[in-house]
Amino acid sequence: MLADPGSKRSEQPASCANPTRSVHPDLFVVVGVCTHLGCSPVLRLDDAALNAELHAPGGFFCPCHGSRFDLAGRVVKNVPAPTNLEVPEYRFLSDTSLQIG
Repeated sequence: MLADPGSKRSEQPASCANPTRSVHPDLFVVVGVCTHLGCSPVLRLDDAALNAELHAPGGFFCPCHGSRFDLAGRVVKNVPAPTNLEVPEYRFLSDTSLQIG
């Protein structure tokens, strides 16, 4: 169902080379730009069709051309987006502060 489930062709820091593509599994940081043509994917938690397709409680949907991504930003097969959403370099400065870049 996912085009690159292991995120081998995706951009993410080494600290995010894991199933959740995040430093902490309960917080996801991603560049909110579709890898197809640069539209902004929308988080959809209550979309029954997307939930059924991903076998998960939600994902991201790009309204411009229909690309779909799971909650770790991994792209679904056979959609216009060629790669997973980009995870930027980031680090936690404290429990409540995050530095991106």
